[in-house]
Amino acid sequence: MAPEIPLDVWYSDDDDLLAYITSINDDPTPAPVHSVSYGNDEIEQVSEEFMQSVNVEFMKAGVRGVSILVASGDQGVWGRSGW
Repeated sequence: MAPEIPLDVWYSDDDDLLAYITSINDDPTPAPVHSVSYGNDEIEQVSEEFMQSVNVEFMKAGVRGVSILVASGDQGVWGRSGW
């Protein structure tokens, strides 16, 4: 559909969202659009403080004009745990 647009594909088996978004924010010229497939529910996160740190980093990326799309997965908004 858009053959003129370059596409970079990155894969990591490290599912640490904070490490991911920090690396994006540390990049002086990050890709403008990211698509993330991530499989953990909120209840599976390390702590509420961790989630707040991730949220702050996502906001920093947004201020820079970086768009990050995250799939809700097959289980939708409620996730695997229903929480």
